[in-house]
Amino acid sequence: MKDLQGYTLLKAIGAATDEAVADAILPDDAIITAPRPKRRRAVAAFFEKPTVVAAVCAIVALGTVVGIFMAGQAVGDPVPPLGGSIGNSTAPSATDEIATTPQEPETDLLPEEILRHNDLYYVSHGDGTCSLVGIAALPEDMVLTIPETAVNEDRVVSLRDMTMTSSLAVPNGVHLFQVKGIHIPATVTDIHIDTLHEMTALESLTVDEENPVYRSEENCLIEKERERLVYAHPHFEVDFDRIMQSSSYIPFPEFVIPNSVKVIATNALHHEFFKISDEALEEDGIDISNRIPYGYPVIIHIPTSVEQIEERFFVNDGYMAIVLSVAEDNPAYYAEGNCLIRKDSNTVILGSKNAKIPDGVTAIAPYAFSGAGLTSIHIPASVESIGELAFWNNPDLTTITGDVSAMPKIEINPDADGTYSCYYVLEGCLIQGEIQVKDGAVTTTHTLILGCANSAIPSHITDIGDYAFAWNRGLTEIDLPADLQSIGFKAFTLCPNLMTIRYNNTYERWCQVAVDDTWICDNGQLAKLYFTDQEIPMTVIGVTPDYSGKGKAEN
Repeated sequence: MKDLQGYTLLKAIGAATDEAVADAILPDDAIITAPRPKRRRAVAAFFEKPTVVAAVCAIVALGTVVGIFMAGQAVGDPVPPLGGSIGNSTAPSATDEIATTPQEPETDLLPEEILRHNDLYYVSHGDGTCSLVGIAALPEDMVLTIPETAVNEDRVVSLRDMTMTSSLAVPNGVHLFQVKGIHIPATVTDIHIDTLHEMTALESLTVDEENPVYRSEENCLIEKERERLVYAHPHFEVDFDRIMQSSSYIPFPEFVIPNSVKVIATNALHHEFFKISDEALEEDGIDISNRIPYGYPVIIHIPTSVEQIEERFFVNDGYMAIVLSVAEDNPAYYAEGNCLIRKDSNTVILGSKNAKIPDGVTAIAPYAFSGAGLTSIHIPASVESIGELAFWNNPDLTTITGDVSAMPKIEINPDADGTYSCYYVLEGCLIQGEIQVKDGAVTTTHTLILGCANSAIPSHITDIGDYAFAWNRGLTEIDLPADLQSIGFKAFTLCPNLMTIRYNNTYERWCQVAVDDTWICDNGQLAKLYFTDQEIPMTVIGVTPDYSGKGKAEN
């Protein structure tokens, strides 16, 4: 039994994350065509790994896809899309038809004329160059080799965003998750990185040595000029002998950052772990042996060479735990409390679900804990700055604590205009206190910037910030103080169990405060709003509350 300790630990981790697997699929997730599940392969069964529930609805028409896409946009990810195009490219335009693929009905996803050439789809720029936009078929080894020239001998200079076009907008196209390898020629100098992130089965990435912009190393895509890592594919190798011989060996997926890298770009470490289940992929004849199980911790090691890490370099869209480490002699960063911290500014730039923010940290960067899967967080007294959406999208957050439990007294100069701010935690709410001095007038505001399932909003709160309670699954009811001045954008969006909202003021005042109709939970159910001047609750359906003054009375 001793030899099986490693396997037992793996099994325990899988069981602990199984519930999170099912809950992590949010209503705005993309729908992906997949057949009915069947038995896992032996390697999957060995690990008993949890998987995402496969989508079972087939998308039968492009019009349906567009409808789903547009509906998802209404309640989708509020953060602007990451990744995008790296480099510059000429704006494409239509050209003469050559084996044009049928494009009915019309779609705005790709307004240009799509041309097929040797099992790939392109759009011509009309200047002797073109962009690769989709895959009609792959060779038996499932390796995408991008040619240097395509239709009309146009040079292939760009790899466009294929996250939609490869499998949806282009009829009968190959799904990106089927691609096992990609070779980028010397001509391609503009790459949409999200396309690479969707290639979840990727085993090899190579770049022609003559390419002037990019090079490859350890399945990473690196910009030559600044040694800037723009894409890294996680490694996941199963060593069965080590599993049986060592109780400490756990084959977690790891982002291997080459020692030559100096800069890590935004969205460089981002893997679509959870879009499709292994059973569905296997049913479709796709090899799943190299796929990363849902819910496993991800290992990130920062080597000595890294001098700069851009904002939101790792996108945690699956609430995964992160095992962080930094080379001891790295001059710019260190890891402590499972937080990645920039030395010169004492700023946490990335944290994990089990992180403990160290005392002495003065700032938390934007998106630092976004999607981290937090259940609790403690804010030390040293924190002076918290970036935008630093704790956004943590649906299981139940506890917020802090070293400062009330807004401290701040010495101000009433004769000098300025803004003074601090952070404190009270009744399960993270609050930004702010004093503004302008023309001798002093104004104090208290903005709730983060709430949790157990929050009780203090009566002195003046504002609720954008996304303050967004995505919280544990929130069932909330009381809003009478003196609220504003409710931020999507402050309560996608709180699926929030059914009762009590506002300690009148309906007329409510219409002045909640001016944005996207604040309410988008759960498709009936939420009840209570006002002090109403004997019966007002009913709000979905995201369209009635602000006309008439309201809808519930009998």
